[in-house]
Amino acid sequence: MAATPILDLEQLPPAAPNRWRPRLWGVAVGIVVAAIPILADQGIIPDLNWPAFNGLLLLPALLISTAIHEMAHAVAGRLAGLEAGGISIGPMLLLKSGNTWHFRFQWRSFTGGFFKPLAGMSEIKASHYAWMVAAGPFTSFLLAAVCWLVIKQSGSGFWNSTGTLFWISLFLGFASGIPYSYGLHKSDGKRVWQLLRHPEQFRHVTLMLTVQTEEANGVRPRDWSQRMCDQMLAVQSPAPEYLDCQLLMFYRLLDLGDEWAALPHLENALSKSGKAGKELRPALFLEAASACARIKRETDKAKVWRERALALLRRPTNAFRAVDASIAMAEGRYGEAAELFRSARELLLKRRLNSGLSRFALDKWSVLEDACRELADAYIEATPESHS
Repeated sequence: MAATPILDLEQLPPAAPNRWRPRLWGVAVGIVVAAIPILADQGIIPDLNWPAFNGLLLLPALLISTAIHEMAHAVAGRLAGLEAGGISIGPMLLLKSGNTWHFRFQWRSFTGGFFKPLAGMSEIKASHYAWMVAAGPFTSFLLAAVCWLVIKQSGSGFWNSTGTLFWISLFLGFASGIPYSYGLHKSDGKRVWQLLRHPEQFRHVTLMLTVQTEEANGVRPRDWSQRMCDQMLAVQSPAPEYLDCQLLMFYRLLDLGDEWAALPHLENALSKSGKAGKELRPALFLEAASACARIKRETDKAKVWRERALALLRRPTNAFRAVDASIAMAEGRYGEAAELFRSARELLLKRRLNSGLSRFALDKWSVLEDACRELADAYIEATPESHS
């Protein structure tokens, strides 16, 4: 068997887990929250003048509750010595890339959010990090309590807006506080529970904070500290951070020019791709497609990986241009490959991202574009009759 059986299509990548568990938690919490006023109206439970709910204000209330929830993470993180690297509230994403901040509107996502912490100057304690994580659910419950007091004094507000905000905040507090995980995603409650049960694993958390801080600040993979890379290599397979560490080591070796040595790390990442989630999993498949085409020169395998990624995303993204360019280059279509590399690079430049991985991709695509143009010109010079 080959050293990279999954990459070489000798084995299938692990299947993604079913999403029914996190969805079941959300449905269960929603049913419980919604059942309270209904049961109160029927006299089954005590009627404590439960707040009214307006379904037309569901989305605005969700965005407001999510914003307060994520800002609580940011404020608590700042107090704990962590810097802000990004925040997402529904479709609105604010992300640090190099020395600048970039806003992006993700029209496909109108629910959910996250806060991306970065390592600060001081050493982070596990207890401080746990408080940063717990601040989100705690603030959601606090917001629900404030809404309850306002309702008792002034009613549910215009169009029952305060009552709606109460129910959504209560739901968000429970939904984020319940310990559950899906793939690499963990609820706030799950993160705190793991820190309490396995405090020794906090070293993995601090490692990933350090890595994503260097990457967000514009440090290319080849320039990451050797000590940090040695720590990533020491992370074992059962750890949740193993997939990220292997993928990052794959990028580092690519940036150092040792492409064949990078492939085992990509294989290791693919072996855990079942837990990668809906965003990282197709990205892993695209990296596999690019590696098969550019390093192994096996375009048939590259096209299989490309189709697997497309089946997950439903439509091509900018990353597909670079993959298609690598396939075209491997098949000797150098002029087409050069144009595809140029197009991928220009689209990334328009986003004005300056993170370490973005800088690496821009440089790599530029080098490959120049190589393709030289090969295309050499081919034309070698066969002047067919191009006269």
